[in-house]
Amino acid sequence: MSEQALDPYQLTVYGISHKTAPVQVREQLAFDEARLRQLYEQIKGHEAIEAGLVLSTCNRVEIYTVAPQPMAARDYLHQELARHLDTTETAEHFYWYEGRAALTHLVRVVSGLDSMVLGEPQIAGQVKSAYAQAVELGMDNSLLNQVAHSAFRIAKRVRTDTDIQRQPVSVPYTAVLLAEQIFGQLKSKQVLLLGAGEMGQLATQYLVERHIERIHIVNRSPEKANALAEKYSQTVSCQAHSLDQLNHLLLEADIVVTSAAARNALIDVASVKAAMKARKNRAMFFIDLAVPRNVESAVNDLMNVYVFDIDDLQQVVDDNLDERQRAARAAEKIIQEEVAALSQYLQGRDLAPVIRDLLAQFDELRRDEVEKLYKKLPELSLDSKELIEQHTESLLKKILHPTLHWLKESPDDMPPEERAGLIRRLFRLNNRNGSGSS
Repeated sequence: MSEQALDPYQLTVYGISHKTAPVQVREQLAFDEARLRQLYEQIKGHEAIEAGLVLSTCNRVEIYTVAPQPMAARDYLHQELARHLDTTETAEHFYWYEGRAALTHLVRVVSGLDSMVLGEPQIAGQVKSAYAQAVELGMDNSLLNQVAHSAFRIAKRVRTDTDIQRQPVSVPYTAVLLAEQIFGQLKSKQVLLLGAGEMGQLATQYLVERHIERIHIVNRSPEKANALAEKYSQTVSCQAHSLDQLNHLLLEADIVVTSAAARNALIDVASVKAAMKARKNRAMFFIDLAVPRNVESAVNDLMNVYVFDIDDLQQVVDDNLDERQRAARAAEKIIQEEVAALSQYLQGRDLAPVIRDLLAQFDELRRDEVEKLYKKLPELSLDSKELIEQHTESLLKKILHPTLHWLKESPDDMPPEERAGLIRRLFRLNNRNGSGSS
């Protein structure tokens, strides 16, 4: 494979994701570091695969390869991944792309268009880490390097030229951004977390990322509160408290995140009024993620007190998701344009490489057969041999003419690089120096 004419049709991806398999299946393919390195060693030793990259996250396990023998690579990868599953019904969970489809899939993944949360930014970093590991283990080559760096560049353009990541589409993250709108910056603020449920934990995580100064955790279960406090204690001042400390803690809390399971409101107007008086009317922000609500609805009527419940936040999320979906349509157009240009660049701007290889392969076959004929007929004269050469060359041109005409001038919608890739696979041109044209 030359640097000037890399073949994008050697790029493949075999994988499983949140779109094709439930978590019970995906978690069986969760590779720790040791298993991941073992998988790389197995891929590296397979004759059908030249290079590889393994992307393993909670939502997907995908193996990208550069495979001159794509079908052999696919069968091998299925065998490797399927043996980790406790079910024989595995085919329905996996997907396979090659060539331009594999390239498009990679760019969509890096851009967040294939994520569970549309446009989420974390996946780009995960793919970069996976690529760095592939390079470290010597599993990269020219094509994989070109494809990976191009995918990162295209994803950056998607983020820059569209609004795909500018509108939050999770309730906790939306709440944090609303808090920033109210306070300007959150670095010096104190947080009171009432209830240590999943939604509250997520909101706290996002708040910690904003360098919150202190977090107080109130929960009916002391063990759960202590565990959560321990989780963040290395980053911020984080303490666990009993429920009877709630009203006292309100006095200092700038942001209150509630997600406790309770039949009645745990924070009422009287307690917030008392807190606001002690705080000299400094603003308070309540993120009420509980159903039923933990904060009495009348609290929102108090001056300098802002209360957002789950429905308020969900409406913002829904509006933002509509915006992201519109941005996603624009992103898809960018990706189509970029992938088409990249495929053309990788394979060369004309069809000369595939035409040259096709003619060379068939001429090699012609010469082999002619030589066999000469050995069987040693009495042939030089004039006769020349005549045979002329006629077999003419016959070869006639046989290949329809294929060459389709390659150069086909009026259908298949782009030139796709036609070239199809011819390479059909006639096994990538294997000319290996298994031949059989």
